[in-house]
Amino acid sequence: MANLFIILALLAFTLPTTVNCYLKGHRSADIPIESKERNPEKKLGANNPWKDICFPAEGTMATPNGRKRMDELQLGDKVLDRNSEWTSVIAFLHKAAGRYVFVEVRVGEETLVRLSPQHLIFRLSSPRGDVEDVPAHKIKIGDTVQLKNGTGRVSDVRSVMADGIYAPLTTSGSMVVDDVWASCFPGHYLNGLVKHAFVQNYVMAPLRGLVNVVNMLGYDKLSQFMFGSGDEETGILWYGRLLMSLSSMF
Repeated sequence: MANLFIILALLAFTLPTTVNCYLKGHRSADIPIESKERNPEKKLGANNPWKDICFPAEGTMATPNGRKRMDELQLGDKVLDRNSEWTSVIAFLHKAAGRYVFVEVRVGEETLVRLSPQHLIFRLSSPRGDVEDVPAHKIKIGDTVQLKNGTGRVSDVRSVMADGIYAPLTTSGSMVVDDVWASCFPGHYLNGLVKHAFVQNYVMAPLRGLVNVVNMLGYDKLSQFMFGSGDEETGILWYGRLLMSLSSMF
């Protein structure tokens, strides 16, 4: 019941503005991302967690029809999650052009994933096989991380530059990127006290509910407008900007 009230409140506050912009012909999601000049650092604090949840354009995800690059993903695409199940891409929390710093994690000889320093990745925390979610910048050589098929030992960690910045949000809150388990969320919200499960179950619940309502009504273009991309300056989805404003209060 509480979630229902939150969803209705979000609808009341966001739908009028969104529909008004949409009817005026402002279709931000229809503009090729390469044509947008964005500077995410201009308005965002260096320590704001909600800008640091991304992968480069070259990152790949498994779909029922083969691998797709991050810059090829669309709303509604099915991708593999950490439970080896297909989950839907329901929004893009961040999508922008440009070059950015990523943590490059190499596992063994062949597996390599690049992700933002604060993006959560899953690491074994005990010999019993317990798994913890930690920011990518805390991964060290010798750590064991979760892979699509089992686990692997980290053989190298370094900072690299790469093109594009993409943060797909899935229904399950997780995904397999370049064969490595990853969360859809950042890892330093409230100084790391808030973990993956809390963000998935509570912080993102209103957004998932809103996505379900819009999709249930069959407004595909409105769904693309509301959830397919962020604003033209930062590339961050409106819900992410709302969370950033709330997190700045703590």
